[in-house]
Amino acid sequence: MTVATVAMDLDARLNEVARQYDDVQAELALPETATDPDAIRRLGRELARLEPVVAAFRRLQATREELAGARELVVAVVGVAQLPRWPLTRSPA
Repeated sequence: MTVATVAMDLDARLNEVARQYDDVQAELALPETATDPDAIRRLGRELARLEPVVAAFRRLQATREELAGARELVVAVVGVAQLPRWPLTRSPA
């Protein structure tokens, strides 16, 4: 299994978790849920369980979009079609 395949599998699983989170939020917004304390507790627990993962995944997606935009800008300004892979760690200041 390649790194790209693992990343795609992970993204697919995280997209599913994000969909579940959105579904739970939608269910909490239903008028009939507002009158069911057990449902509110159950859905609240589920939302609390999913929220940290979904928040991190959505930050990752935003960062990827930002990076893609920055790469496009570099290509447009410098004219380099293939950018080098920069290290993921920062160099000491």
